[in-house]
Amino acid sequence: MAQPKVIAFFPEAAYGPALNSVGIAQACQKLGHQAVFLTAPDMAGSYSGYGFEERLVNMAMPMPAEEVAQYWQNFINGHIPNFDKVSV
Repeated sequence: MAQPKVIAFFPEAAYGPALNSVGIAQACQKLGHQAVFLTAPDMAGSYSGYGFEERLVNMAMPMPAEEVAQYWQNFINGHIPNFDKVSV
């Protein structure tokens, strides 16, 4: 067998990509490799709960909760028009 590798996973900070990455990491682990997750602080615990090492990485400057809420409200409102498009 080849030398075991340390594989860094850097999934998007959302539960869908997180859980997909856990499945892939579990498969890598079964092959003898070590998975390490680089993750945003707000996703801390999502991977260690499955037994994987986590390394926290700040993806953006910390913001107060009110600013975070406003950011996501603006993001959603900016993308709503895309859901009204007719597919051809």
